[in-house]
Amino acid sequence: MFKLELDRVTKRYPARGMHRGSILSVDQVSLQIHQNQSIALVGESGSGKTTIARLVTRLERPSSGLIRVNQQRLEDHSGLPRLVQMIFQDPFSSLNPHYPIGYSLERPAELLHRISRREAAARAAEALTLVGLTPAENYLDKHAHQLSGGQRQRVNIARALVARPQLIVADEPTSMLDVSVGLGILNLLLDLKERSEISYLFITHNLAAARYVSERIVVLYRGIVVEDGPSFDVINHPLHPYTQLLVESTPDAHKALPRITVPDAQEMVGASDAGCPFRARCPHRRAQCEEPVALQQREKREVRCVLYDH
Repeated sequence: MFKLELDRVTKRYPARGMHRGSILSVDQVSLQIHQNQSIALVGESGSGKTTIARLVTRLERPSSGLIRVNQQRLEDHSGLPRLVQMIFQDPFSSLNPHYPIGYSLERPAELLHRISRREAAARAAEALTLVGLTPAENYLDKHAHQLSGGQRQRVNIARALVARPQLIVADEPTSMLDVSVGLGILNLLLDLKERSEISYLFITHNLAAARYVSERIVVLYRGIVVEDGPSFDVINHPLHPYTQLLVESTPDAHKALPRITVPDAQEMVGASDAGCPFRARCPHRRAQCEEPVALQQREKREVRCVLYDH
C-alpha cells in the first residue's frame, strides 16, 4: 500500500542580491497521502505549494524534516521516479520540441523499467489510449507544436503513466488551459484515479478545482499550513480567516461569507515573522496573534488561528 509522509518539512533558500540570510519557503509542514487518495494544496502565489511539489519529487532537498515514501526516507529511495511522477503547469515547455511524442513517452519507459524499445512503444501507445488520444499511432510521430494545449497536457499525463506511478504530483495542470478543456483534464485525472488507484498531490490556487478532484484540502499561507480538512467542509465552512478570504474571492463559492478587505503592500511591511503570518491582513487580529500558534484539532480538521485556541 502506497504512503507518502511529510514530517515537519522546512525549506529555506539563500537570499540573493543585497539581502542576507535566507528566505523561508516552507515551514514545518506535515501531511500524509495514502493509496488512491487525492489531496489538494491551495494558496496564493508564494505560499510554498510548488516548493512542496519539488521536495516530494526530489528536485529539491528539504532544509530540515523528513519525507518518507512507503516508510523509506525519500533520499534513500532508489525507485522514486517509478513511484512518483509530475505533471507540470505549462503543457508546451514541458515537452521537448525537437522530439516526436512517441520518443517522449518511450524513453522514460525504457530507462525506468529497463524494457526493450518494442515494449516501450507498446506502453506509450497504451498510455495515449488511456488519456483519450486515439488512435495512438496518429500521435506518436507528431511534435508538440502540432497539438493543441489540451492534447499536449494529455501527452504529459501519458508520459507520467508510462512509469506506472503510485503518486502523481499535478502542479496547476489546468491553469494554462481554457475552462472547458481544463475540465476535461480534471475528469481524466479522476477517471485514472478510479482505474489505477493512483494517488494525487494536486497543487492549485483554484478552490473550485481543488474541491472537484480532492478529498482533502490543505491551505498554505507563506509556507505554513493554516487549515487542513475534508474538501467539502473547508469550502463550505472555512475556519481560518485566510481560507475565508480564498473562498470569498471565488465567484459564487460561498455568498454568505463576509467580505474581507485585503490591505495593500505598504500596510504589510514591517510585519515580524514571529506570530501569525496572516495577521497584517486579518480582520480579526488581536494581541495573541503576535505569538506563534499551533495547529488546533477540531474533529476531522486542523486550523492554525487564535480564534480556535481553546
